[in-house]
Amino acid sequence: MSAATQSLPSKSRLSANTELARDIAGVFAREKLKPTKATIKATGKVVAEVAAAVSKLTAEQRRRVLVQEEALADAIEALVEELAARTDIEPQPVKVTKSVERHEGKGLGKKLTVAEGRKRLLAYATPQRIEDWAGDVAGATEIERTLGISRSTLHYWNTRGDVVGLQKGTRNRVYPLAQFIDERPVEGIDEVLNVIKNPRATWQWLIQHKPSIKGTPLDLLKEGEIGKVVKAAERDFG
Repeated sequence: MSAATQSLPSKSRLSANTELARDIAGVFAREKLKPTKATIKATGKVVAEVAAAVSKLTAEQRRRVLVQEEALADAIEALVEELAARTDIEPQPVKVTKSVERHEGKGLGKKLTVAEGRKRLLAYATPQRIEDWAGDVAGATEIERTLGISRSTLHYWNTRGDVVGLQKGTRNRVYPLAQFIDERPVEGIDEVLNVIKNPRATWQWLIQHKPSIKGTPLDLLKEGEIGKVVKAAERDFG
């Protein structure tokens, strides 16, 4: 421990200074531990209390304590464990400056039958074409004709999870055109698909604006921000 912690003013007994925090972090590093800021702060408070107590001892008393290093460590460990196990500590009162408003909801209401539930859901649901939410899409034949990507290559990419393929109807598969640049899928789409798994959910996520990354994931992939987009996908779906 640095000399700066041997004599702490009474005003700052419970707030470790920068040098003390650095010393504590050094101890954690030597022990190969990964503490949080809260852990370092709490440890600093304990160390500051010990340092304040030691500063009140005479030089001879400090010498006697230091020669019993092992006993000192055991005593501190036992004291900390005893305090941590205490359950009789009174909670600190919290000052409330404003009156508390009480509100009661209406509850869940009457339980519906399965048939009635489906009926109400159908009243909200409306038919929607895939183009209405996914944007321009095309089948393998049209993509081969307009973009020059062969059907076999497209099938290979879809099998590997390199492109987003959407089911249309019972047998047809279409591909959103916005995912292709220079006759190839945008780099990083495969990594996003690997996180989200479901192609429909992946495309919906890719084309929606995300405030957390300040744009649409697809646009950011086109700008080369693959790592940022993958982390956002892991945050949302991981």
